[in-house]
Amino acid sequence: MTQLRQLLLAAFLTPFAFLLPCVAQGHYLTGGPHSGHRTVIIFIHGYRGSNASWDSGTQGRKSLPLLIGEDPALAGFADVYIFEYQAGLGDPNAQLPGSIADKLLAEVRTMTRFNDPDRKDNIVLVCHSMGGLIGFSMIEQMQTDQIVKKLIKMVFTYGTPYRGTSLSRAEFAAVLSPNPQLYALLQIKTNPYLNEFQYKYKHSTTLRSIDLYCAYEIKAMPHIGIVVDEASATAPCVDPGNEKMPGTHVKVVKIPGNHEQLVRPDSPAYPDNFDSLKAAIIESHSSWNEGAH
Repeated sequence: MTQLRQLLLAAFLTPFAFLLPCVAQGHYLTGGPHSGHRTVIIFIHGYRGSNASWDSGTQGRKSLPLLIGEDPALAGFADVYIFEYQAGLGDPNAQLPGSIADKLLAEVRTMTRFNDPDRKDNIVLVCHSMGGLIGFSMIEQMQTDQIVKKLIKMVFTYGTPYRGTSLSRAEFAAVLSPNPQLYALLQIKTNPYLNEFQYKYKHSTTLRSIDLYCAYEIKAMPHIGIVVDEASATAPCVDPGNEKMPGTHVKVVKIPGNHEQLVRPDSPAYPDNFDSLKAAIIESHSSWNEGAH
């Protein structure tokens, strides 16, 4: 029975090849703890490894994080850090976004230790798909830390399912797969996790002080369709009652690609995915206090 279920799952989810497992450790892609930069841009992949999501997959293996980190307009003040976590499709031990956020929070606290002369003072989160749920879960956990309003400067999300994925296949996959992360991606009407998540971000005073950019896909995945629709991907940016503090940047960004192409540098969505992110970081950075430690 177990073997049959695995075969059915593999056959049914062939279009979900971009959800392959990847287990790795977080690391700096450019810069580092002693770079002298006060800003770190943290990339958080979705329900897959970052090598499968951020990379071009073509010769030279360019990646969106590396292109951002090496851009002359950004390299002078920011480092790039890749946060990775266990995301195996059939892994029953994979954690929900809130638990994954615990690990991210521990790494952020290491980067921002108050007594460390090399500490980072400005955190930028760039999140793809479920990575946005992880990033916002970490911010929600930090609300008891008053310093969060000084540390987290902006969040840029690509196709984050704030109200769940548009795919009915994800619901079927959740039945077949023991991985609990799939349950975090179901439509909100059937998802207690996302219902609670949405309530928290709607009532968060901390989030109203953070620059927020919500990017969404406009093309369907082959044989699948739209993975995260506009309403779900842009909810925190457009929901009534979630108005930002004066001077805070909030924008909705349309990307001409599908869910996978949203963050790939070799896709039809490039350079839109790169240019919109670069412009957002520069816009947000212009309002930060970059004085001495």
